[in-house]
Amino acid sequence: MSVSSVVTALQTLHSGISGVKAAPTALSGYYDTAKLPLVWTHPGPTPVGGGWAQSADLRTCDRTYIVRCLVMPEGQGRGLDEGYQAALALIQRFGDAYLADFNLSGAIAHFVRIEDSGVTMLDQGQVKYHGFEFRLTVREKTT
Repeated sequence: MSVSSVVTALQTLHSGISGVKAAPTALSGYYDTAKLPLVWTHPGPTPVGGGWAQSADLRTCDRTYIVRCLVMPEGQGRGLDEGYQAALALIQRFGDAYLADFNLSGAIAHFVRIEDSGVTMLDQGQVKYHGFEFRLTVREKTT
């Protein structure tokens, strides 16, 4: 699979998670609060000890994908707790979704590692958002 195919497969999975309003594959510089929670996925680095490999007739690549979920801007909602609680519920759903579809419906060989930031404040542009990041190391079959 190609890197762009994995991004598309992840965004398709994300769009099906209850509570997610937007999981686009095209980048935008504008974050409309009506489209929050919004999820972006972008390919990150190949991990140390991973990367591109070939054995016999099989090519693989281990790559880390960074998933950012922007839930609610700081200062919106009732106090700090509303954004925190919304992010708290979503982070569990994301983890459950990855474990339930461990090969992204055949788009990847499997997840090698699934890590998250915990519920935190994410800077995006000039705004801080309640949200979280997942770092997903996947094994892609390239042949």
